[in-house]
Amino acid sequence: MGNYLEVDTPNRLVYTQIFDVEPFNEHESVTYDTFEEIEEEKTKLTSRTEFKSAEALQGALDTGMEQGAIDSMERFAKHLEKI
Repeated sequence: MGNYLEVDTPNRLVYTQIFDVEPFNEHESVTYDTFEEIEEEKTKLTSRTEFKSAEALQGALDTGMEQGAIDSMERFAKHLEKI
């Protein structure tokens, strides 16, 4: 769950996220996604997430967030190959 804070099409997205795992569902993180054209028809995505504390980051990592993010990016790449 979260909210978009900034939408700068096609350059940048900034949005909040709250992980649905207690007690970390009280800590909102902010994600910054930037899109950079590196070649014709190729775009580099850089995603950076800031957590309120090291404890909040560790709690998110403990939920399997890292593998979930990898899986999501792999599915996204496969989708882009189809379009």
